[in-house]
Amino acid sequence: MGMRNEFRGLPARVDRWLKEHGIGRDCILIVGVSGGRDSMALLACLHRIGQPLAAAHVNYGLRGVESDGDQALVEAWCQQSSVPFLVHSSSTLDATDGVQSAARNVRYEWFEALKQSQEGEAFIATAHHADDQAETVLLHLIRSADPLALAAMKPWVESQGLLRPFLDVPRSMITAWVEEEGIPYRDDSSNAKPDYLRNRLRNEVLPLLEDLRPGTAEHLGRWADRWQTLAEHIEKDLMAALQRC
Repeated sequence: MGMRNEFRGLPARVDRWLKEHGIGRDCILIVGVSGGRDSMALLACLHRIGQPLAAAHVNYGLRGVESDGDQALVEAWCQQSSVPFLVHSSSTLDATDGVQSAARNVRYEWFEALKQSQEGEAFIATAHHADDQAETVLLHLIRSADPLALAAMKPWVESQGLLRPFLDVPRSMITAWVEEEGIPYRDDSSNAKPDYLRNRLRNEVLPLLEDLRPGTAEHLGRWADRWQTLAEHIEKDLMAALQRC
C-alpha cells in the first residue's frame, strides 16, 4: 500500500497529478498568474505542497488601474509567501488577430523565455480548468473546420513543457477551495463583457446547457479526452505518410 497523501482537498489533487506525470520536487514551475481566482488557487496549491515555483505575471495595462491592482495583489501575496515574483509589462500588442490572441502570444513567449533561463528542469504551469476545457470544445465546434481541434487543450504539452494540473478540476471546486482557504484574488471585469465569444459561451451558453442537462461541461471535457487519443494516432500516421512521401 502506498504512502498516504499528507495533503487534503485541492492541494492533494494537484500533488497527485504532478506525481502521476513524473513532475518531482526537483523541478521548478513557472506559474502564469493573472491575479484571478483560478491562477491564484494554482499558485497557492503548489506553494502549499512545497513545489519549487515562481509566479509570472504579465501587466498589459489594458485596464488601467485595474491592471496595476492585479499586479499589486500577486506581488503582495508572493512577498508574504516568499515566492519569487516575475513581472513583464507589455503596453503594445499586435492585435491583428484580436487582443486576446495577441496577449496570449506575448504571455507564452515570455513564459518560454523564463523556462529556458532556469538552471534546472523547468515547466510552465497554467490554471486552465475543466470548465475552460468545455468552453474550448464549444468554440471549436462552432468555428473550426478541423475535427482534430475537438481534442482542445492537453493536460501536458511535452514539446512546450506546458502543464495544466487543473484541467480535470471543475470551476466550482476551485471556487470552494479559494473561499474556504481565504486565498485573495481579483475579478477581471473584462470577463463579464459580451465582446468576446468565449465570454458569451461562459456566461450565457454553458449555464443554459447545464440547466438543460446538468453535467454538460464535464461531458464536453470527456469528449476532449477521447479526441486527444484519436488526434495523437492520426498525427503520427500523418507524419509517417509525410516521411514516406
